[in-house]
Amino acid sequence: MKHEPHLRGSVFHRLLRGCLSETYHPTQADIEAVACKIWQDGFSSMEGRPWHDLVPGSDDHCRMIGAARMALGV
Repeated sequence: MKHEPHLRGSVFHRLLRGCLSETYHPTQADIEAVACKIWQDGFSSMEGRPWHDLVPGSDDHCRMIGAARMALGV
């Protein structure tokens, strides 16, 4: 079983601030963690699937990665 990347509170906000105002370039792990956070907060309960159940390359996974990249400004 894969472990879900978790971002909570100030860590999540620090990452976003760093990318948007301090020109921090997020790693793929950062992008995955933000995608996971977006999925968990916005879609997980509606879809009934946790992040680790999404198949990489699936429509839902690609949409969340895209949303994370937009949120991080990359």
